Amino acid sequence: MTELYSIFMQGGWRSRSSLLYGYRQQFNTLPKRAQNRYNPSVSQSGRFLLLLGLCLLAGCRQSVAPMPSPTISATPTLPPIGVLFVTRAAPTAVVPQTTVTPLPPPSPTPSATPIVYTIVAGDTLLAIALQRGNTVAEIMALNPGIRPEVLQIGQEIILPPPATPLAQAAASTPAPARLAVAQLQAYRSPAGGLWLLGELYNEGDRLVESVQVELGLHAADGTLLQTAVTWAAATLIPASARSPFGLLLPDAPPGFAHASVIRITAESVTDLGTRYLDVQVQETAVAPHGAWAEVSGWVQNAGESQATAVRLILTLYDSQGQISGYAQQLLPQSLAPGERAPFHFVTTPPGAEPTAVSLLVTALCAENGQ
Repeated sequence: MTELYSIFMQGGWRSRSSLLYGYRQQFNTLPKRAQNRYNPSVSQSGRFLLLLGLCLLAGCRQSVAPMPSPTISATPTLPPIGVLFVTRAAPTAVVPQTTVTPLPPPSPTPSATPIVYTIVAGDTLLAIALQRGNTVAEIMALNPGIRPEVLQIGQEIILPPPATPLAQAAASTPAPARLAVAQLQAYRSPAGGLWLLGELYNEGDRLVESVQVELGLHAADGTLLQTAVTWAAATLIPASARSPFGLLLPDAPPGFAHASVIRITAESVTDLGTRYLDVQVQETAVAPHGAWAEVSGWVQNAGESQATAVRLILTLYDSQGQISGYAQQLLPQSLAPGERAPFHFVTTPPGAEPTAVSLLVTALCAENGQ
């Protein structure tokens, strides 16, 4: 086979037909032994086919050019992949057009009427007035003879209608009041209780109402032992006038040494309302009788309106000018313009023997509220 292949390779670049013919001639010139060595059983046609295959193999080998070695080029740069943002116009809001229908006119509100209220534990006139947007004076005007400091549980009082929002707003921002504590005294009662008596002076130029005083009871070193709240005796304190206040405690706290006024709350009056200021005190006489005293005199209506709920507040002083006690009295009748009426007090103050007195009178106007 090697010899055949060398013969086959010596054919050069002849055509395939001539190559085939030449290969056959050379094959035939080989010795029989050599021919039979390749395949003794092969026939002449088989030999021909064998030569044809060899020819084709050689032609393909010589005609096929060797493939060039692949050249590795640099990795091509691809364009960057990005995101394209498209700005869209915001949708136009569609505002529905509506026709405003006027509201029907409000029905007339019926006029408010006074309310009957029953006193419960813890009630005070100031707390009731603040809760309803009224004033203590308005409640007092509807309840002649009521004593704010001695309200009884179950007691029925008449309250004015709730204030309008405008009135409530005005009541929530009262003008500041100018009150000073003229004095404060403490007295032991025969039954073992403790009287705290004091006096307030209106330094301002406005009327003051709804005056509440918080008292503190202290030990000798100033330690606060107890607090208590009381009202001024006068529901209305005119400018440059004085009003007493007092509180009776059943027992003094252990270690009590002195009392003080911790806080005063009050409102300045901007509208008199039903308050009437034209009642005057005349011809006051004081008759001391040791521990007790008689005080008498007259009150006169110097105005032009009917005066009702005329209340007298009597303050008693000892020889040192210290407050000894106070008392109140409500005249049983009203006073017509120019009319006058007598008054008479018989009182035993908790302090020392009284030698001097002062009187404060308040009243309501019948045409405005009675």
